[in-house]
Amino acid sequence: MKVVASGAGALITERDGDQFEVKANGSYSHPEKRGSAAGIVPKEVYSKALGVEHAYYGRGLVQITWWNSYASAGIALGLALELLFKPARLLEFEMSYQVMTLGMLDEKSFANGKKCSDYFTDAKTDYAGARAMVNSADPLVSIVNAAVAFEALLLSARLQLPKP
Repeated sequence: MKVVASGAGALITERDGDQFEVKANGSYSHPEKRGSAAGIVPKEVYSKALGVEHAYYGRGLVQITWWNSYASAGIALGLALELLFKPARLLEFEMSYQVMTLGMLDEKSFANGKKCSDYFTDAKTDYAGARAMVNSADPLVSIVNAAVAFEALLLSARLQLPKP
């Protein structure tokens, strides 16, 4: 994609020639059309478009993808469209952690709409299902075993405060 600042927002041009006006609040024109096929030969509109070329592939701890996810995560974190203009910021551990935490708590930053409260409540603990928040194709047994061991470690480390 090519990205150029446009007023308080941005103009995105995809390799297939589709263009999107992104407003400062992250909303954008033509939400039903976003994305072009990998390896597509760039259209003339793309070749002539102004802006910096960026690839919005997965980066960081949860590897959000698509330019609109970068935009919405930045807005939710109070960074305006910074992550849209600087997607490599997700390689910074602190930024990546903030995006991961936000997505797990609010469901809006992850494309699949999953969040922690779908899997963890007072009544249930579903480590296997919780993988769907990030990547349900990850190896189930090793992830669940690690989560159970980590929970046990946290529970055993609880401070026993004296009763008043």
